[in-house]
Amino acid sequence: MKKAFVGLGGNIGDSCSILGQALKHIEQLSGVFELKVSSFYLTTPVGPILQDHFVNAVCCFDTAYSATDLLTYLQNIEKLLGKVDKPKNAPRIIDLDLLFFDTEVHVTPRLQVPHPRWKERLFVLTPLADLVDELDVPSLDKKELVRVNLPQLLREFPNMHQETVSFLQEKIAI
Repeated sequence: MKKAFVGLGGNIGDSCSILGQALKHIEQLSGVFELKVSSFYLTTPVGPILQDHFVNAVCCFDTAYSATDLLTYLQNIEKLLGKVDKPKNAPRIIDLDLLFFDTEVHVTPRLQVPHPRWKERLFVLTPLADLVDELDVPSLDKKELVRVNLPQLLREFPNMHQETVSFLQEKIAI
Protein backbone atom coordinates (compact mmCIF):
# COMPACT_ATOMS: atom_id res chain seq x y z
CA MET A 1 0.00 0.00 0.00
CA LYS A 2 1.06 3.53 -0.78
CA LYS A 3 -0.08 6.78 0.86
CA ALA A 4 -1.55 9.31 -1.58
CA PHE A 5 -2.41 12.97 -0.99
CA VAL A 6 -4.85 14.65 -3.37
CA GLY A 7 -5.68 18.36 -3.56
CA LEU A 8 -9.27 19.24 -4.44
CA GLY A 9 -10.51 22.59 -5.68
CA GLY A 10 -13.16 24.35 -7.70
CA ASN A 11 -14.91 27.68 -8.14
CA ILE A 12 -17.80 27.06 -10.56
CA GLY A 13 -21.18 25.98 -9.22
CA ASP A 14 -21.76 24.62 -5.72
CA SER A 15 -18.11 23.84 -5.05
CA CYS A 16 -18.67 22.33 -1.59
CA SER A 17 -21.17 19.87 -3.04
CA ILE A 18 -18.97 19.08 -6.04
CA LEU A 19 -15.92 18.45 -3.83
CA GLY A 20 -18.11 16.23 -1.65
CA GLN A 21 -19.19 14.26 -4.71
CA ALA A 22 -15.55 13.88 -5.78
CA LEU A 23 -14.67 12.56 -2.33
CA LYS A 24 -17.50 10.01 -2.48
CA HIS A 25 -16.22 8.81 -5.87
CA ILE A 26 -12.66 8.55 -4.54
CA GLU A 27 -13.84 6.62 -1.49
CA GLN A 28 -15.77 4.18 -3.71
CA LEU A 29 -12.67 3.23 -5.71
CA SER A 30 -11.79 -0.39 -4.90
CA GLY A 31 -8.09 0.43 -4.42
CA VAL A 32 -8.65 3.26 -1.91
CA PHE A 33 -8.61 2.66 1.86
CA GLU A 34 -8.74 4.80 5.02
CA LEU A 35 -9.78 8.08 3.35
CA LYS A 36 -9.19 11.17 5.49
CA VAL A 37 -10.32 14.66 4.50
CA SER A 38 -9.22 18.12 5.62
CA SER A 39 -11.61 20.93 6.37
CA PHE A 40 -12.86 22.94 3.39
CA TYR A 41 -11.34 26.40 2.85
CA LEU A 42 -12.41 29.43 0.85
CA THR A 43 -9.32 30.71 -0.99
CA THR A 44 -8.43 33.56 -3.30
CA PRO A 45 -7.44 32.62 -6.85
CA VAL A 46 -3.77 32.63 -7.81
CA GLY A 47 -3.03 34.04 -11.25
CA PRO A 48 -3.96 36.91 -13.52
CA ILE A 49 -7.57 35.91 -14.32
CA LEU A 50 -10.30 37.74 -12.38
CA GLN A 51 -12.61 35.06 -10.96
CA ASP A 52 -14.55 33.86 -7.93
CA HIS A 53 -12.89 32.43 -4.83
CA PHE A 54 -12.17 28.71 -4.74
CA VAL A 55 -13.16 26.01 -2.30
CA ASN A 56 -10.13 23.84 -1.53
CA ALA A 57 -9.40 20.74 0.53
CA VAL A 58 -6.90 17.90 0.67
CA CYS A 59 -7.57 14.22 1.21
CA CYS A 60 -5.20 11.34 1.89
CA PHE A 61 -5.64 7.61 1.73
CA ASP A 62 -3.84 4.33 1.37
CA THR A 63 -4.00 2.85 -2.10
CA ALA A 64 -3.21 -0.33 -3.94
CA TYR A 65 -3.06 1.58 -7.24
CA SER A 66 0.07 2.77 -9.01
CA ALA A 67 0.48 6.55 -9.32
CA THR A 68 -0.44 6.51 -13.01
CA ASP A 69 -3.51 4.34 -12.43
CA LEU A 70 -4.65 6.61 -9.61
CA LEU A 71 -4.18 9.65 -11.84
CA THR A 72 -6.39 8.02 -14.49
CA TYR A 73 -9.12 7.36 -11.91
CA LEU A 74 -8.90 10.96 -10.64
CA GLN A 75 -9.15 12.34 -14.17
CA ASN A 76 -12.18 10.13 -14.83
CA ILE A 77 -13.87 11.51 -11.70
CA GLU A 78 -13.12 15.06 -12.89
CA LYS A 79 -14.76 14.34 -16.25
CA LEU A 80 -17.75 12.68 -14.58
CA LEU A 81 -18.28 15.85 -12.53
CA GLY A 82 -18.14 18.10 -15.59
CA LYS A 83 -14.53 19.19 -15.96
CA VAL A 84 -13.65 20.41 -19.44
CA ASP A 85 -10.34 21.51 -20.96
CA LYS A 86 -9.50 25.03 -19.86
CA PRO A 87 -6.71 27.57 -20.06
CA LYS A 88 -4.21 27.55 -17.19
CA ASN A 89 -5.55 29.37 -14.10
CA ALA A 90 -9.09 29.62 -15.54
CA PRO A 91 -12.18 28.99 -13.39
CA ARG A 92 -12.99 25.31 -13.04
CA ILE A 93 -15.69 23.01 -11.76
CA ILE A 94 -13.24 20.58 -10.20
CA ASP A 95 -9.52 19.93 -10.01
CA LEU A 96 -8.09 16.80 -8.43
CA ASP A 97 -4.31 17.10 -8.17
CA LEU A 98 -2.13 14.22 -7.06
CA LEU A 99 0.19 16.06 -4.64
CA PHE A 100 2.21 13.17 -3.22
CA PHE A 101 2.35 9.45 -3.85
CA ASP A 102 4.15 7.92 -0.91
CA THR A 103 7.79 8.91 -1.37
CA GLU A 104 7.80 8.27 -5.10
CA VAL A 105 8.97 10.75 -7.72
CA HIS A 106 7.29 10.85 -11.14
CA VAL A 107 8.32 13.39 -13.76
CA THR A 108 6.53 12.78 -17.05
CA PRO A 109 4.47 15.02 -19.34
CA ARG A 110 1.33 13.51 -17.77
CA LEU A 111 2.30 13.27 -14.10
CA GLN A 112 4.59 15.24 -11.82
CA VAL A 113 4.77 13.99 -8.24
CA PRO A 114 5.48 15.54 -5.85
CA HIS A 115 3.32 18.28 -7.33
CA PRO A 116 5.80 20.93 -8.52
CA ARG A 117 4.13 23.92 -6.79
CA TRP A 118 2.74 22.37 -3.60
CA LYS A 119 5.06 24.44 -1.36
CA GLU A 120 4.06 27.71 -3.05
CA ARG A 121 0.31 27.48 -2.44
CA LEU A 122 -1.47 28.28 0.80
CA PHE A 123 -4.57 26.61 -0.64
CA VAL A 124 -2.58 23.35 -0.54
CA LEU A 125 -0.52 23.85 2.63
CA THR A 126 -3.37 24.88 4.92
CA PRO A 127 -5.62 21.85 4.33
CA LEU A 128 -2.58 19.56 4.13
CA ALA A 129 -1.65 20.68 7.64
CA ASP A 130 -5.08 19.51 8.83
CA LEU A 131 -4.03 15.96 7.94
CA VAL A 132 -0.36 15.75 8.93
CA ASP A 133 2.18 17.78 10.90
CA GLU A 134 5.19 16.35 9.12
CA LEU A 135 5.75 14.85 5.73
CA ASP A 136 8.72 13.07 4.15
CA VAL A 137 9.06 14.58 0.68
CA PRO A 138 11.42 13.09 -1.91
CA SER A 139 13.84 15.35 -3.72
CA LEU A 140 13.37 15.39 -7.48
CA ASP A 141 16.70 13.64 -7.97
CA LYS A 142 15.29 10.74 -5.85
CA LYS A 143 18.42 10.68 -3.70
CA GLU A 144 16.98 11.84 -0.39
CA LEU A 145 13.85 12.49 1.63
CA VAL A 146 13.32 15.87 3.23
CA ARG A 147 11.25 16.00 6.42
CA VAL A 148 8.86 18.96 6.13
CA ASN A 149 7.25 20.45 9.23
CA LEU A 150 3.98 21.89 7.94
CA PRO A 151 3.13 24.19 10.88
CA GLN A 152 6.60 25.74 10.58
CA LEU A 153 6.29 26.01 6.80
CA LEU A 154 2.97 27.83 7.23
CA ARG A 155 4.44 30.23 9.82
CA GLU A 156 7.32 31.09 7.48
CA PHE A 157 5.26 31.16 4.27
CA PRO A 158 6.28 34.21 2.15
CA ASN A 159 2.82 34.54 0.50
CA MET A 160 4.13 35.99 -2.77
CA HIS A 161 0.66 35.74 -4.33
CA GLN A 162 -1.10 37.48 -1.43
CA GLU A 163 -3.38 34.47 -0.97
CA THR A 164 -6.07 34.47 1.66
CA VAL A 165 -7.38 31.21 3.08
CA SER A 166 -10.49 31.20 5.26
CA PHE A 167 -12.01 28.28 7.09
CA LEU A 168 -15.27 27.37 5.36
CA GLN A 169 -16.54 24.14 6.90
CA GLU A 170 -15.43 21.22 9.01
CA LYS A 171 -14.36 18.00 7.47
CA ILE A 172 -17.42 16.58 5.81
CA ALA A 173 -18.87 13.18 6.47
CA ILE A 174 -18.72 11.06 3.33
